[in-house]
Amino acid sequence: MANQQLTKYFKVGGGGSYTSLCVKFNTTAKANITVYFASGGETNLRYAALYDSANNKTESTVGSSSKSSIVNYTFTNVSAGNYSIASSGSGLNIYLIVIEYI
Repeated sequence: MANQQLTKYFKVGGGGSYTSLCVKFNTTAKANITVYFASGGETNLRYAALYDSANNKTESTVGSSSKSSIVNYTFTNVSAGNYSIASSGSGLNIYLIVIEYI
């Protein structure tokens, strides 16, 4: 994603789940899913989480500590299915989700 500036985002307040405060999508084959996100606040470290339709959570190991600190994390080898991305704790700003089929 070199030479791109992300200026718009989807704000999800608070901790989410598969059914609430999230961005839902489905995949049709195994994929790598990259999410670009930043904290919804100014000082607390926030993490993105990938939830499957049974509300099982996989949390990113990379977090963002401010609204101006956009980070990305790739969930790898994700099976086909229905998913959502949300915060595993407090508010999160989601800038971009990239699904790359493998």
